[in-house]
Amino acid sequence: MNKHNQRSVQSTTSRQNNKRPNVLMIQSDEHSPFLSSIEGHKHIQTPNLQKLADRGCYFQSHYTVSPLCCPARSSWFTGQRPHKSQVYNNSIVFPKALPTIGGILNKQGIYTVHIGKVDGHMKAEDMGYSEMHRLWSPSVQDPGDMNISRSPVPVRSLVSIDGVARNEMYGPVENPFKQDEPAFKLTANWLATKAIELDQPWFVSLNTSKPHFPCFTSEELWNKYESCQDLPEFDASHPNALHPVTRSLRDHFQVDQYDEKALRGIRRGYVANVDWLDSKIGELVAVLEETGQLDNTVIIYTSDHGAMMGEFGLQWKCSMHETSARVPLIITGPGFEQGVINHTATDSMDLQATIFKIFNAERPDEWDGEPIQSLTINDNNRASMSEFHGHGTHSSSYLIRRGDWKYVYHFGEPAQLFNIANDPRESIDAVQTAIENPQVVDDLHSVLLGYLDPDKEYHRAEAFINKQLEEFKTGGFEMLSGGHALRTQ
Repeated sequence: MNKHNQRSVQSTTSRQNNKRPNVLMIQSDEHSPFLSSIEGHKHIQTPNLQKLADRGCYFQSHYTVSPLCCPARSSWFTGQRPHKSQVYNNSIVFPKALPTIGGILNKQGIYTVHIGKVDGHMKAEDMGYSEMHRLWSPSVQDPGDMNISRSPVPVRSLVSIDGVARNEMYGPVENPFKQDEPAFKLTANWLATKAIELDQPWFVSLNTSKPHFPCFTSEELWNKYESCQDLPEFDASHPNALHPVTRSLRDHFQVDQYDEKALRGIRRGYVANVDWLDSKIGELVAVLEETGQLDNTVIIYTSDHGAMMGEFGLQWKCSMHETSARVPLIITGPGFEQGVINHTATDSMDLQATIFKIFNAERPDEWDGEPIQSLTINDNNRASMSEFHGHGTHSSSYLIRRGDWKYVYHFGEPAQLFNIANDPRESIDAVQTAIENPQVVDDLHSVLLGYLDPDKEYHRAEAFINKQLEEFKTGGFEMLSGGHALRTQ
C-alpha cells in the first residue's frame, strides 16, 4: 500500500453510474488494531481484511470516542461525544431520547438496518431504523453495569455476566459463535434478497459480539493457533503499568489473578476469533460480488474500542493506551482511493459524519466530527479526541492525538505523552522521562481545552454517576452475574 500526501481519501474517479452508493458497515466489538495481519502480527491471519485495506483506505490513527461499549456506541448513534450526551459508562439507567443516525437517514430516503449488538442510549426499538434486529442484545442496558462508582472504586467480581470467571474464559467449546452466526446469516440473506429488491440506497450496520471476551473458540481454530501462545510485549512490571490510573484498573478487574497460562490462553482464543471474524467478513463481500452489488457498495470495517490483552498488566478496554483506544478502520468502495494508508488523526465521530457524506445527506449541525473525505491525507495538524469516565478508575481521562504525538490528561493524576510515530507501542512516557520538548504538552492541552474543560467535566460526570448510584437503590431490577442487572418494573 502506498502513502499519499496533500490530498484526501476521496477518489477523483467518478462512479460508473449516478446512483448513490449503498453502505455496509461491520462494527466488531473490542478489536485491537495491532491484532491483524494488516499491522504485521506474526501469527494472525486476516486475508479478507487485508484485501479490503488493499482495495481502499486504511486509517492508522483512528480512535474510539471512548474505550467502553455504551459511551462509544451511544456516540455513534447520536453524533455526540460522551460529555455531551452524558453517557459516561455501561449503565443506561437514565435513557436519553436523542435522534440517531439510523432515524435521520431513514427520514431522508436511506433504508437503514441495524443488526446485532446495540448498547445504545435508549431502547433500540425507538431509534427510528427501517429495520432493527438486535437478536441477543438487550434493547437497552437499563441499568446494565452497576460497578460504576469512582469514589470508591469497587473491586469487580471475577465472575462475568456470562457466569464464568474471566480468567477462565478461553479455549475450545461447542457452538462458540452462537451470537454472531445468526447475525452474519441474517446479514447475508438480507444482502442477497431485500437489498436487491429496494429502489432506494441502503445502510446496513452489522454489529458483532466478537472478538470481545469470552475468548472461547472452535476446536479447529484453537488448534490452528497452537503456536500463538505469546505473552504481552509489556507486562505489569513495565514502568507505564505503575501509573495510578492503570493500577486502579488492574485492581478493579483483579487482573493480578490472571496467571501465565490464562494470559496465553486468552490471547490464543482472541486471535482465533479474529480469524473467524475475518472469514465471515469475506463471506459477506462474496455475497455482494455474486449479486452484482459490490461495485456500488462502500464497505466499512471498524470496532467500538480495542482490547489490552495483558499489555501493561491490563485486560479488556477502559485504558487510553493504543491497544484499547485506537481501533481499526478500513473504508473501500466507490468514492474512495485505493491502496492508501492514512495517518491523519480521526475518531468515530468523523466516521459517522463520513456516512452522511457518502449519501449526500443532511447531518445535524450540532453533531461532532468531520467527513473523512474532506480531510487531507497525513495531516499532522489535525487532532482527534477520546474520553473515559467509566468504571475501574477514580479519574476521568482524555486523549488527544495530533501528528506524531499522543497526549493523555488524567484528572488528579500525572499526564502522559507518547511519540506514536517513533514508539507505537508506548514504551516510553515522554512526560515522565522529560526527554522531549515540554512545549508539546502545552500545545496539546490547549487542543483539549478546545473540546472541553477536563476538570469541570470530571465533576460533572461525578455528579451524574452519583445520581445513577442513587437510582440503583430504588430497586426493581433483576440481578445478573458480575454486578449487572436489568430493569423488571
